[in-house]
Amino acid sequence: MLPTESDSVHLPEDNQSLKARIDSLLRERDEQKRRASEQQRSRELQVRNQELQVENLRLQLALDRYQKWYYGPRADRLPSSGEMAQMLLEFAEALERKPVNPVLLR
Repeated sequence: MLPTESDSVHLPEDNQSLKARIDSLLRERDEQKRRASEQQRSRELQVRNQELQVENLRLQLALDRYQKWYYGPRADRLPSSGEMAQMLLEFAEALERKPVNPVLLR
């Protein structure tokens, strides 16, 4: 805040003291700018974090819908994605155990 005429400003008379006062005020200004910049960056990161959380929820919903469409009613009975992964693993293992039809390989 700049002093007005009604404010009593006591400035030192010698150049050294004036320079020291100016340096002090410049450092204070720079620190305030740095803090304001950090606060702005923090707000931007919070907004980005919220946007990513919303996008994650949208993707999770799309994945759930896709799994329901692809796997049918059984996917509704699976309460977690871990169980879905286990079901896929078991399916892959069962598929690997099946014999290969040599007639189809030709």
